Amino acid sequence: MLEADNRRLVSQLATGRAQTARDKLSRYYRRSFICAILLPAFSPMLVSALGFPLWIAALYALFGVVMGVINLWFSNFISRCDYTSVPTVEALEKAVDIARYQRYIRSFGILSGGALIVTMFVHALDKSEYHTVIAFVIGLCAGIVIGVFKYRRMSSLVKQMQDELKSLVEE
Repeated sequence: MLEADNRRLVSQLATGRAQTARDKLSRYYRRSFICAILLPAFSPMLVSALGFPLWIAALYALFGVVMGVINLWFSNFISRCDYTSVPTVEALEKAVDIARYQRYIRSFGILSGGALIVTMFVHALDKSEYHTVIAFVIGLCAGIVIGVFKYRRMSSLVKQMQDELKSLVEE
């Protein structure tokens, strides 16, 4: 009887930790949504302050909208994953899906954002606006540092969810 109670409590604890990690990850993506959705508001400054063509500002705004929608969708997807009402193996499958979608979103964001940054960088070089090029380099370095920390934190939350759920499967 005591052993069964202990197993049940350990299971509830592991499920609770997985759900806490899930909730934190969902909040990260909700914050990313807010940051991404601000990009269209900043796009007019690319034209007025930096002299970029309108099409670059439009791509910048579109990138923000697309990434914002993707981050909001993914945040909601993560929040809907309920680990308590489904079998453990199914819960683990959901955590694996979250990791897979996270890789897809990250790859899409890096590739499309990178292409946009390269376009802006080349345009600034063509116009010999070296102060803008220097700002791009500084911004890129800061963005990489922030991105690596964010990537590590978000990946560790997914790994924590998977590890907690795997511990339930092994028991």
